[in-house]
Amino acid sequence: MIQDITPHHLYNEFTPRSPQNGDLIFAFRDRKLLADLSANTCRFPLWENVSSQFPTTTSLIWLFALDQTSCFLVMDADLDFPETYTFHSLQEIRGREPKHHIFAAMTAFHLYDWYRNRIYCGRCQTKLQPGTTERSLVCPNCGIIEYPRIFPAVII
Repeated sequence: MIQDITPHHLYNEFTPRSPQNGDLIFAFRDRKLLADLSANTCRFPLWENVSSQFPTTTSLIWLFALDQTSCFLVMDADLDFPETYTFHSLQEIRGREPKHHIFAAMTAFHLYDWYRNRIYCGRCQTKLQPGTTERSLVCPNCGIIEYPRIFPAVII
């Protein structure tokens, strides 16, 4: 839960940035996330671990900022990572430390799932393009805009 990451802050407003050293990379393959789970902690790849494999940053999706660290998504990752990083189910990752990184990873999974399930326009079947001014997917043909779903919960 969001209160469990205090004193850290997750900033989810759409303010995309270019990747820098120290930024987190969330790489998914199906429903598994790339992580190093050694020593009962959880570490995710950093930009400097993968930057040489990206001739341009167009295949990265800016997600949000965790404190001053930007977090990026790599869809269906097929990159070479250091040997300590392997793909793990979300159940294996949940409950590990640091909690603010785990919270960010779960939030990243929700966005990954949305991007993965919204590839084509539901109206004209044209491939959707990422929005440039807000977190959205836009159809370049008919102009329809897709937004991530928000599922509010009420506890009574």
